[in-house]
Amino acid sequence: MTGQRAFTLLEVLIALAIVGIGLLALLGTSIENTRVAHGLEARTLAGYVAANEIEELRLAPTWPSLGRSSGHARLGGIRWRWTLHAEHTAAPGILRVRVGVRPAGSRTGALVTLTGFLGRSLLNRPSPLTSTPPPPGVMPSPIGPGLPGPPLPGGPGT
Repeated sequence: MTGQRAFTLLEVLIALAIVGIGLLALLGTSIENTRVAHGLEARTLAGYVAANEIEELRLAPTWPSLGRSSGHARLGGIRWRWTLHAEHTAAPGILRVRVGVRPAGSRTGALVTLTGFLGRSLLNRPSPLTSTPPPPGVMPSPIGPGLPGPPLPGGPGT
């Protein structure tokens, strides 16, 4: 058996050290990817909470009070704290609302801030071009008096 060559103990130890360092690098990358994915999930859920709050304001029969208000919501098994700031805009009849959301126990700033606008509906109100309101189920005509607007879903003629 002369002429055969095998790995020495030193070569095996060096190879194991190189493999170990590579595995530690992969583990660190995996941990970082998990942390980033968790942060993205939290931001996504916070964005949903903010969008839900703005939609609830749009569906509410009255506008929110001007200034700041806050509340809590639960989504994705997490309790969220939202802060609402409502203010008038330069355009009459339009309100700007900013909703900031963060986890309820967090002392940091908002994880997500979403801005939305609330406006008064033109439906079932007198057209500025006519003195009488349109009949129920008919949208005011944007092109002038005496010309019918498009019918509304669920109104007459649909």
